[in-house]
Amino acid sequence: MTDKTHVINFKRETRDLEARFLASTDQGVFEGHASVFGQQDSYGDVIKRGAFKQSLKAFKAAGRMPLMLYSHDPTRPVGVWEKIEEDDKGLAVQGRLLRDVPDGDLAYKLLKGKAFDGLSIGFRVVEATRDSNGIRTVSQIDLVEISLVAMPAMPGARIEQVRSFTRSASGHATAVTDFVSACKAASQSFNKLRK
Repeated sequence: MTDKTHVINFKRETRDLEARFLASTDQGVFEGHASVFGQQDSYGDVIKRGAFKQSLKAFKAAGRMPLMLYSHDPTRPVGVWEKIEEDDKGLAVQGRLLRDVPDGDLAYKLLKGKAFDGLSIGFRVVEATRDSNGIRTVSQIDLVEISLVAMPAMPGARIEQVRSFTRSASGHATAVTDFVSACKAASQSFNKLRK
């Protein structure tokens, strides 16, 4: 038995994001997936392909993007989203941290220092069904914001790939190869603290 919901849930919900830095990290640019389609999260939700379509269309019509926040705090913007779209995997995002604002610079330093390993989406459910096992399949979402967070909601959240570079003393670009491993270790530590 399933029940179908057509009303907006005004409780803001959050989910994690997989992210990676682009080569231009001195500018604070990174990309990843804010949501992965068909994957059950720790809240028992599964996001369907197309769930973000209407929300993204509304943002485009308004000429703006969802907020980029620090830990879902609406008083702490940290950057701007430059590209958000659905692809075959999920909600693909590309953002840029604003290093000239205190929280943007803080977020940049935390990401570069390997203290953060995830991001999380804040949204309202517009349409969903719940099956007899309590699994909610969300087919339409009102995306509100995407935040940089230390403890993402989804256990499988991780940094996918790092393509960030720092300059050596000689001026040559050097890959930051241990970033992914450190972020995964930090994620495991944070998950243990949450329990």
